Amino acid sequence: MAETRRHPPALERGVYRIAISHVDNPGRKITPTHQDTARTVEDAVSVVRKWLHPLDSSPILADDVQQAVNVADFRVDIAATTPGQVYRVVIAPSM
Repeated sequence: MAETRRHPPALERGVYRIAISHVDNPGRKITPTHQDTARTVEDAVSVVRKWLHPLDSSPILADDVQQAVNVADFRVDIAATTPGQVYRVVIAPSM
């Protein structure tokens, strides 16, 4: 019987998980708005920048993300120019 070869699960899903959430009422309510995966830190940063396109995503630098995910995960809150519009970005390694 022939063996079916598959990619390891990490390659099928992506190596990094991305979660973008809307933060309401100074951190008391967090509503998920977008989830994705990426194979590299650079791809993850690109996904976040595309999704948060109108916002200033300059706090999200690939080197900072890489250093953070080497230890745990990367988290940052991005504020829009409209008061009260805050998005939390989390990039974490898939386990």
